[in-house]
Amino acid sequence: MKKIILFVEDMQEMIEPAKDLILAAGFRVVTASNLEVVERFFGKINFDGVITDMLFPQRPGATDTTPCGIAVVTMALAQKVPVVVCSSAGHDIDYIKATLKNLGQITGTSIPMPGKDLRACIAIIKQLTQEVEK
Repeated sequence: MKKIILFVEDMQEMIEPAKDLILAAGFRVVTASNLEVVERFFGKINFDGVITDMLFPQRPGATDTTPCGIAVVTMALAQKVPVVVCSSAGHDIDYIKATLKNLGQITGTSIPMPGKDLRACIAIIKQLTQEVEK
């Protein structure tokens, strides 16, 4: 059975191309564009990996973007699901990198953040999900 990847992104123009790339890499894909939807999915679907943006809205219809990706990373790590942050994160980049480093130290997990290069994010999640199988 194909592994399921959660892809979190609020920019609509990026979702379909990302889905196509993730499917082409051999995964099933579930998408979410806000934190409320992610929280619902984590209660119902056992993901094999997560690729998340860092800045996106908390609820449907909201236009503000906050570093909700930190909550997604925390949920994934709590369930021992590999996670890759695929985001440029704008002006908050230093704060976000420091937070991810601290989360990684607490959990003993590396949290890759290769920027907004989706192909690199997919390659990393593919490697991480294979390592989990071993």
